[in-house]
Amino acid sequence: MTTSSPLTALLTHRMAEQGLTVTQLALGVQVPASSIYGWLAGQYKPRPERYAKLASALGCTVSDIALAAAGIASASAPAAT
Repeated sequence: MTTSSPLTALLTHRMAEQGLTVTQLALGVQVPASSIYGWLAGQYKPRPERYAKLASALGCTVSDIALAAAGIASASAPAAT
């Protein structure tokens, strides 16, 4: 069984829910696609100044992003598996 961080779980779930590719999300957040890949892989986390654009693109709240980046799954975000 593979485990993922709350951030990875949130990004993966919301991207699928919104029908977004990595490229589309990167354009919406105005970051390189390599940043999105790094966030998905758990290599690093988005900067707080990116949270609002990320939340907007993913259809969730800034709090969801902040909690997931801190390693905490919010009630409205999927649990890490």
